[in-house]
Amino acid sequence: MTRVTKGCLALSLLWPGLASAMPLRDFLDTGFIGGGCMLFAVGLVMVVWPRMFRWGVIMFLLADALFLTRIFLRRDIVEFIEQQSQYAAMIDGMGRDAARFFTILAAVGIVVLVMVLRAVLRSLFADAPARVKSRHPSRRPQRSEPDAADDDEEAHAPRRDAAVARNKRFRVHDYLEQLEAQQPTDRR
Repeated sequence: MTRVTKGCLALSLLWPGLASAMPLRDFLDTGFIGGGCMLFAVGLVMVVWPRMFRWGVIMFLLADALFLTRIFLRRDIVEFIEQQSQYAAMIDGMGRDAARFFTILAAVGIVVLVMVLRAVLRSLFADAPARVKSRHPSRRPQRSEPDAADDDEEAHAPRRDAAVARNKRFRVHDYLEQLEAQQPTDRR
């Protein structure tokens, strides 16, 4: 190794901030592209996770928004940050690892905000399926003459748990029984 190479190596060891300084454009690329890739990966996991498909699609859309922002608005964002002298100086002195750390924090923050939004929406609209089910007519066959013994049996019959009641399907047999009960009887 030459003296110049040894001198540059020693200088970079003494001042690691100078050796790993990151320009503003690279910081934006790390933030927008890296953050978009992280959100895309989280969205991919959420799409295959049970009952999280919609939120996975939302994560995909947020990742696409970051990619498109970087593609179409890069020059405007660079100009805005350069006008803010305190942020531009901080970013210029920042290393690549710090930029990656801030990108990870931002991606985790977005995921947490989306999950909080999901929890709030679920708490606000939790009774919506119950209202929708109450609008449907009963699928049980209607009897023309109520029987006192049948009412007594129904009062003592064991209740179905909520999961079975929720997953109750319409059966053709029930429909045919209902039609038969509605037909006039021939009493000859």
